[in-house]
Amino acid sequence: MIKSSYLFILFLFLMKNAHSQRLEFYREDLTFYLGKDYFSVKGDYYFKNKTQKDVKTILMYPFPNNVSSGYVDSVYATRKMKAENCVKSVSGNKFMMFDVFVRANDTAIYEIGYRQKHISGYATYILTTTQRWGKPFDTVNYTLVVKDLVVDSISYVPDAVKFTEENTTYFWHKRAFMPDRDFEVLFH
Repeated sequence: MIKSSYLFILFLFLMKNAHSQRLEFYREDLTFYLGKDYFSVKGDYYFKNKTQKDVKTILMYPFPNNVSSGYVDSVYATRKMKAENCVKSVSGNKFMMFDVFVRANDTAIYEIGYRQKHISGYATYILTTTQRWGKPFDTVNYTLVVKDLVVDSISYVPDAVKFTEENTTYFWHKRAFMPDRDFEVLFH
């Protein structure tokens, strides 16, 4: 319990640090892959600096860590257009720390991904931490690709679904999106 409290306080400190520097997290374009054994996330995360000074900070990226989530076996964070590794550290199944740098009055895109074993017909991606940024996303685009499984429910109703012989793909596009729950998929 003490360790969890410490991690939460550290997370709040890092988020406050990013806010005090006027860094905005304004968009994400993500693809989720759900297969027989693993749930993976790959996508672009967009940051904006509206100040006259460069912003350099470290952010925490949390992983689902519950009884239905298995071990996170691979993670990465790279700055687009630079192809540089930005991962500072990984704390097992809990979170990753990564560097973010955005020049004054500019934007930066980071590609981030991870793969996690699923255990009992449940997969999740943490969305609710977006609330700590204090403003909704301008735009989000989510795609869920499901192979060899049947989806029972998804926490957000998709805008469209495409069925092929190989997989089922769900699509979401939202504007002014402030998540009120995490992205959760129940399946068998």
